[in-house]
Amino acid sequence: MTDANENPYAVPPGYASDPTAGPLKLADLRSLLQKFRRQMHGLGAFWILLGCLRVVAIIIEMRDGGRLPAMDEPSFIVSLLPLLMLPLGIATCLKLMAGVRLGLWLFLALLLAALPRIGFGELLILGIIAIFVLRQAVALMAMARQLSLAGIPLNAHPDILTNRSVQSPQNK
Repeated sequence: MTDANENPYAVPPGYASDPTAGPLKLADLRSLLQKFRRQMHGLGAFWILLGCLRVVAIIIEMRDGGRLPAMDEPSFIVSLLPLLMLPLGIATCLKLMAGVRLGLWLFLALLLAALPRIGFGELLILGIIAIFVLRQAVALMAMARQLSLAGIPLNAHPDILTNRSVQSPQNK
């Protein structure tokens, strides 16, 4: 039988319950934070690019005598959804994980909405782009979790992680 204080569902010794929760050295945290910031800016720039491309498409459509769908048409919402990528890109660049999550959901929804109207070549290209975006967003969520577990704010600059900023308990 097990002891009353012993957790029967505990992870056996020698196994890591969470591979991201292990102790990280200061240099590892600094490089993780630098990589996180670079990738957040990259994904944020991609979201902003998608929003800007939609703005350009709307301007070209209006200039060529076209019109946006009427507000009561369902396609009106779908035609303006990519504009939401602009604020989501800005939020992602500001290291807000909500920008990453919402941007990913919106990106996937826009891809699904475009599926009936595209050919095989475009589908292949969009599929490859979607795989890279999904991979980067998931990696960013994992890095954000790792940094949060280490107690580092996501909007921190890597310069805060210097040897001078860490004091050992013996020096206090």
